[in-house]
Amino acid sequence: MMFWGIAKATGATVCFDIHHHICNHEPDADVAQIVTDVFKTWETTPKMHISSGKTGATDRSHHDLIHLEDFQRLMGLLAGRDVDIMFEAKRKEQSVLVLREKL
Repeated sequence: MMFWGIAKATGATVCFDIHHHICNHEPDADVAQIVTDVFKTWETTPKMHISSGKTGATDRSHHDLIHLEDFQRLMGLLAGRDVDIMFEAKRKEQSVLVLREKL
């Protein structure tokens, strides 16, 4: 986990991005441990990003909305911990409303 060494050496915080992780992760990466390590870089509430792939999970282009399954995956990784989640979607405000309706 390259970010961990950089964060420890510089004191920088790390912003986890679930979509970028899905697109770029190593097959044996322990994403739950990565999220736990990201929390260790923050003294305040961590910031995390969420987006959905335009045509599929590993499409690097962002969809207009956030898919429910992507949001639920991130929530599961957070295990009840507080974070500020930034929606990376072309229609982010509508995404929030659609997810609120579904949940």
